[in-house]
Amino acid sequence: YLNKVKSTEQLKEELLKEAQDLRQNLCEAYFYIGTKYLINGDKNSAKEYFQKCLETKTKNYIEYQLAEIYLGKN
Repeated sequence: YLNKVKSTEQLKEELLKEAQDLRQNLCEAYFYIGTKYLINGDKNSAKEYFQKCLETKTKNYIEYQLAEIYLGKN
C-alpha cells in the first residue's frame, strides 16, 4: 500500500495535466457551440462562446485560432 502513495510533486503534475486537458476540451467545446449558434443566426451568442474559447488560452488549437479570426483578434 505505501508504495502506491504518490508524492506531492506527482500529484501536482497530474493535476496540472488534468487542468490542461480540461482547458483544451473547453476550447473545442466553446468553439463548436459558438459555431452552432452562428449557423443558427445567433451572432451574439456565437461571439460569447468564441470569447470563452479564447479565455482558455489554448493558442495552439485550431479552434482557438478560428475564434480569434471570427472575433477579429488575430
